[in-house]
Amino acid sequence: MFEEDFSNVSDILPAGWSRNNNRWSVDIASNYTGGESPELKFVDGRSDTGEFRVSTDYIDASQASNLQLKFKHFVNDYYGSNVSYTLSVQIQREGEDTWQTEWFIQPTSNIFDTVIVDLNAFSGKRFKIAWAFGGSTYYINRWYIDDIVLEQI
Repeated sequence: MFEEDFSNVSDILPAGWSRNNNRWSVDIASNYTGGESPELKFVDGRSDTGEFRVSTDYIDASQASNLQLKFKHFVNDYYGSNVSYTLSVQIQREGEDTWQTEWFIQPTSNIFDTVIVDLNAFSGKRFKIAWAFGGSTYYINRWYIDDIVLEQI
């Protein structure tokens, strides 16, 4: 239904994707998630606080059911045990302004994992998927994401 491995990206993000800041981009040389390069990357920079989001264009799941999102990610945590930020997957339905959190973590160390998120509640809808960092960028080095698959199960 929807897949993105960032291999055909010729700009900062895939066509149709958007970001609310310049901390998100595609890194053409990295493969920290265990897949093949390139991959999506969030970078720290100076210490800012807020919500930093990157999102797909609208995905048409109007004819789909039993949706599941799967992606690989690697969190390069900076500070250790201090839980001062949140990483999340959010959904925005077409025609709505708000983002709904469907998965989140508050890392306290590096994380290398494959995440599976039940998105069945959005079957039959059109929506965007976003990955968001929330909190102080001081506490993270990088967040890498790759091999995104939205499928019917």
